Amino acid sequence: MRRGCEWFTNRAESIWKSQPGRSMLLLVPQGCDETSAAEEVISWTSRNFKPPKKYNAYLPICLRVTSDSIESSEHFAITIARKISRKLNIPLELEDGDFPSDILQNAVEAALNKSYFPILIIERFHAFAMIPDWGMGSVLSRMRSLEHAGQLTTLTFSPFGYEMIRRSMDAAQPFLNSVYGDNHDQAVMTPLSKSDFLHTATILGVAAPRAHWLYAKGGGPDMVYRELINAASMDDDKIIDHCIARTGATIDKFLERSFAEAGVDRQLLLAALALGRLAKPQEAFLLNNPLSDFVAKKKESGELTCSSQIIARRILQGNQPKWALYGQCLEAFSEGDLARAGELAKMLDDEAIRLVAFRGLITLLSAVTFQSGRGLLGIEWDTASKISKQLIEISDVCLEPFTDWIQRMFEWSKVILNTKGANSSRLQADAFTKMAADRETRLILLFMMSSLVKAAERLNTPLERVMTLVNIPEAILQSLAAGFCGIDYSNAPNETPAADYSEYFGSSGQFNFPTPGKKIALSSLLVIVPAILKQKKTRFTGRLIDTSYIKPLHQKLIDYVRNPASHTFVAFSEKDANFLLPLCNEWIETWLKMEGFNRIEDLPGVYDAPNLQKMSEILFG
Repeated sequence: MRRGCEWFTNRAESIWKSQPGRSMLLLVPQGCDETSAAEEVISWTSRNFKPPKKYNAYLPICLRVTSDSIESSEHFAITIARKISRKLNIPLELEDGDFPSDILQNAVEAALNKSYFPILIIERFHAFAMIPDWGMGSVLSRMRSLEHAGQLTTLTFSPFGYEMIRRSMDAAQPFLNSVYGDNHDQAVMTPLSKSDFLHTATILGVAAPRAHWLYAKGGGPDMVYRELINAASMDDDKIIDHCIARTGATIDKFLERSFAEAGVDRQLLLAALALGRLAKPQEAFLLNNPLSDFVAKKKESGELTCSSQIIARRILQGNQPKWALYGQCLEAFSEGDLARAGELAKMLDDEAIRLVAFRGLITLLSAVTFQSGRGLLGIEWDTASKISKQLIEISDVCLEPFTDWIQRMFEWSKVILNTKGANSSRLQADAFTKMAADRETRLILLFMMSSLVKAAERLNTPLERVMTLVNIPEAILQSLAAGFCGIDYSNAPNETPAADYSEYFGSSGQFNFPTPGKKIALSSLLVIVPAILKQKKTRFTGRLIDTSYIKPLHQKLIDYVRNPASHTFVAFSEKDANFLLPLCNEWIETWLKMEGFNRIEDLPGVYDAPNLQKMSEILFG
C-alpha cells in the first residue's frame, strides 16, 4: 500500500548529514508490512547512503538478513560472510572453530578492502535478539565496536524498541545484558497516508468517494486499512464489525508490543483513550510513545481521542472491568441484543456528558425494544418516558443527531401512559388498539408490534414463539378496523357498514354482524376487516382481501392456535410456530404499505433511531 518510505528517508537524510553512517533502529508496528518496508529502505539506501568521512568514496553494499532464518550466532556470522563473498566475488576462508565475532569482523574488513561499505539490514530484530545462543553476546559486542569505529552501519527493523525487547527477555538471554543499540538513532514509521490509501483503493476498483469515506474510518496499523478496502462493497453498518473481526488479533498484538511500559497499566491507559477520558498525565505519557500517532489523534478542541472506532472498540473488548463494559455494551447493541445492552448500561456511572448520553440512549433503546414479560407489548414506556425526558434536558452537540427520535419517544410514552387500562398490559393493548383511528396512534402500535414480531424470531422454543405472537393477529385486525374501516372493535356499530361479508365467512350460512355495542371477536374481525377494506378499495392490502387466503384462517388461527392458548397449556410444535410467525410478518408488512411505508426501516421510531455507527461516534468521540 505504501509507495515510499519518507518516514525513514527524512530521518536518514537528517542524521547522516551530521553523523554519516550512523546505525538506526527502524520501528515498524505490528500489522504493517515490514518486508515491503525493508525493500523500500534498501532501495533508497543503496542510492543515497552517506558513509563515514573516512569511507566517503566507498560504494554501499546492503546485506539483508531475516532473523527467522537464523539459528545461531555462528549461522548469522557465516550468512553475512557468504553474502559479502558472493556479492563482491571475493574468497573468504572459514575454518571450524572460528569465533562468530571474528568471522563477522573478517567479512566486514574484506568488504572495506574492496572499497565497499557494508550496511547490515536485520528484519525482525526482536526475534534475532532472542536467539538462545551465548555466542550472540560477543557478536553483538563486535557489531557495536564496528559501528562505533565507523566500519559498519546496521539498520534493524522491529515493532518495538530495544528496552522493551530487554524487558520481554529472561535472564538467560545475552541481549538482556548487552548495551547494543546505545549508539543507534531511531526512525519511526508513520501512519498510512491518505494519498497512499486512495491510490491503492482506486487501483483495486473502489470509487473515489467511497475510498475517502473508508479512509476516515481507518486508524492503527496498515492491516486495518487493507481490510477496509477488502470490505468496501459491504453495507456501511457492517464494515467496522468486519474489520474488528478480521484484524482484532493483530490489533491486540500491536497494542501489546507498542504500548507496554514498566509501571504503567496499559489496558487502563488505552481504555481511557478509547473513551476520550485521558487525564493530563496519561495524555502526556501516551504522546511520548513514538507510535502514538497510530492510536491517537487530536480533535479541533485539542482533546486527544482514539484514531478510529476500530481501534477503540477493540480496546474496549479487553478485560479492564469498568471500561470493558462500554465495549461489551456496544457489542451487545451491534448484535441486536438490547436486553443485555440495557443491563450493561445500568452498571455504567461515568459523569462525562458524552458517556451519560451514551448510557441514556442505550437505556432508552432497550426500553422501547420488545422484551418478554414486561410492559405494553414488551415495551417499558414508563422507563422510556423518564429517560427521554432526561436526554431532552441534556444540552450537548453529541445528542443533536437524535433530537427528533428522543422527542418522538417522549411524546409516544405520554400517549401510552395516558391511555386507560394502564394496570394491565393486555387491557392496555385492547384500550389502545381501539384508538387507532388516529394515524399517530397506529404508528405507535405498528412500531411496538413490529418490534415484538422481530424479537419472536429469536426465541428458542415453538411454545415461546407462539405464546408471544398469539394475540398479535387480533391486535393488528383491531388496529386496521379502527384506522381503515371506521370500526371500534369494543363497540359494534348500530348500522352495519356496506360490504360483502359472506365472501369472507368461513362457515356455511349467512354472516351475522355483531350485536350493536358488543365487542367484536377475532372470528368476526376476520370477516369484517377484509370485507370493508375491499369495499373501500383500500390500497396495498395484499392478501388481506384474498378470500382464498382469509377463509382458511378461521379454522387455523381461531380453533388451532387462539382458543387453545387462551384456555389451557398446549405443547406447540415447530409447525405451529412456523404458521404463526410468517402470518404476523406478512400482516405487519401489509400494514406498513397501507400506511405508506415500503419497509420497517422507513417507519418513524425506526428510521431515526440511533444506529451502531452513531452510537460508536458518541462513545469514541
